[in-house]
Amino acid sequence: MSMEFRLLGPLEVDGAAGPVPLGGTRQRAALAYLLLHAGQVVSTRRLLSAVWATDRAPDTARKILQNTIWRLRRALAVPDDGQTPQLLTRAPGYVVRVAPERIDLVRFERLATRGRSALLAGDTGQARDALREALALWRGPAVADLVEEGTDWPELAALEQKRLDAMEDRFEVELRSGQPRSVLREMDAYTRAEPLRERAAGQLMLALYRCGRRADALDVYARTRCALSEGLGLEPGHELRRLQRDILAQDASLDASLDAPAASVGPAVGVGPAAGGPAAGCPAAERDSGVLLLRFTLGPGAEPLPTGEVDRALDAACELAREEIVRAGGNVATAIGSEVLGLFQDGPGRGDCAERADAAARAVRERLLRSGPAGLAVRAAVATGAASVRRWPPTAAGGRAPWIGGDLVDRAEAALADTGPGEIRWTTPRPNRAGE
Repeated sequence: MSMEFRLLGPLEVDGAAGPVPLGGTRQRAALAYLLLHAGQVVSTRRLLSAVWATDRAPDTARKILQNTIWRLRRALAVPDDGQTPQLLTRAPGYVVRVAPERIDLVRFERLATRGRSALLAGDTGQARDALREALALWRGPAVADLVEEGTDWPELAALEQKRLDAMEDRFEVELRSGQPRSVLREMDAYTRAEPLRERAAGQLMLALYRCGRRADALDVYARTRCALSEGLGLEPGHELRRLQRDILAQDASLDASLDAPAASVGPAVGVGPAAGGPAAGCPAAERDSGVLLLRFTLGPGAEPLPTGEVDRALDAACELAREEIVRAGGNVATAIGSEVLGLFQDGPGRGDCAERADAAARAVRERLLRSGPAGLAVRAAVATGAASVRRWPPTAAGGRAPWIGGDLVDRAEAALADTGPGEIRWTTPRPNRAGE
């Protein structure tokens, strides 16, 4: 029987006679680091930094390392069966050679890759089997015994990311298989433990929505947005924002048993009523429209806002934007976090929709400079073209925001990515106006 090396949990080596004694922390750290780079020459300098990761290496460190390698060679020595692990001296350091299938980390990476490939090919059965087998290899954090003693190698952080990716791939399998309930509890625990993982948040939102828990799905978005804002000073990305808008609109595509990733679900972008999807409202009409997408950020050289002031400043800026969009004859389609989306349409006595969108953007920019929340600037994008717009019947509570379909919002999002603070970008060339 060949030796088995386990890194996905406490470091363990099993031989024909049972567990192999690995000695103290330095010896275990040296072996673990070499196994993380199995088949590659690790320089003595790198190995010294890994072994003495938490304190300063002594002057005799190189000699200590040589003795450590000697002891490891003795521990790994077994009768030759053709697959005996080798710990060799190779300039400028050392290399461990072992059959790849004998290292749990290598098996995990191969299985995770196989599962992801099957997922992309639409073979959910094979993907499920491979990903479950891959994740079952984990017995805790990688080299958990060394981590407990202060080891914090960059390789371990990268390995943890691979584990999280595999977890999310497995969740994706269940979503595509139409089995969201089977992983709801696990997904919820996962997103609470990893609140900054937007892909997982989107998966949980979609799973909850498909289980009839729309309000809970929207709560996950709010929770994730708060975590991103407080932890990284960021707003959710485009895909998560689009999913939230589609859930609000109860877009029919979200109910499908799709063979597409959750992150790409929802071709239409917009906001609908609190109850009832696009089919419940007035028929959608194709009309020439302009959309104005505003995003509020800190201006150049501005001091970061205190955590408690961020939401208040954004709320004030969004309210300012609402006023100017309405003043210019538009409608606010959605206001999420630091973004406001305005819809402008041509009509008798209204004037050009794109020019009105541009005028609203300029008015917002000027008001921010003059009297807006300190430090905030606005980025603006104007997109024009045909849009599918659905308007809702009035209710006792008043009017409801229009729902927008088509690619106008996506075009505005793409333009906004290249727009600096204080700039207004058109997705098509803007006509010259007299006096400009």
